[in-house]
Formats: sequence, C-alpha cells, structure tokens
Amino acid sequence: RYAGVFGPASKHRAKLRALVPTDPDHAADPSCTHSTQACPPRARRLPWADLLRRVFADDVLRCPCGGRRSIVAFVADPSIARAVLEALGLAAQPATFAPARAPPQTELGWDDSA
Repeated sequence: RYAGVFGPASKHRAKLRALVPTDPDHAADPSCTHSTQACPPRARRLPWADLLRRVFADDVLRCPCGGRRSIVAFVADPSIARAVLEALGLAAQPATFAPARAPPQTELGWDDSA
C-alpha cells in the first residue's frame, strides 16, 4: 500500500516521474511548469522485443549485419507457415526429441539391519 505522495489519491502523483528516462529537451525538474514543452505521457505497455531484452538480455531484433530487424508479417495459419518455411529452405517439421527415460535407480539400497 502506498501513502502520501505515492498514494493513488494524491494530487501530486502526476508530478512523479521516477522511472521515466530524462530527455535533454525537457526541463530537469518535472515540477517546473514554465517549460515550453509538455512531458510526454508514459507508454502503457512495453513492446515484446523490449521485454525479452530486459528479461533475457537478448535483443531479438538485432541483425547479425549490425542493423535492426522489423516485423514484416505474422503468420498464424500452420499450412501457410509450412509453405513459407519450405520456400525459404528451412525446416518445416517440428523437431523430435527422444522420450524421457526412467531414473537409473528405482530403489535405494538401504541396509536397515545395521
């Protein structure tokens, strides 16, 4: 629970900008009201690529050539996805894995007589 300035009913809550990166075009003090530019609103949610980069430290949109990739299409139909993969010369069938095996020792050899 939050109280004071951090509480949901605080009249000063809009002035809190703790996690927003500072922009050199804006005033250093967010409470400064005489700035010529208004502070941009925070994004409501992060893009999936940014979330993956933050969690796994892997930028999925980084290209090996040094550029940035962009999403051209999202294919949800399995038959179309298979046709596209085959046309690109990539594996269209899912990978198969060996089935899980039983543990090597099913009973423990405890000697209760000792």
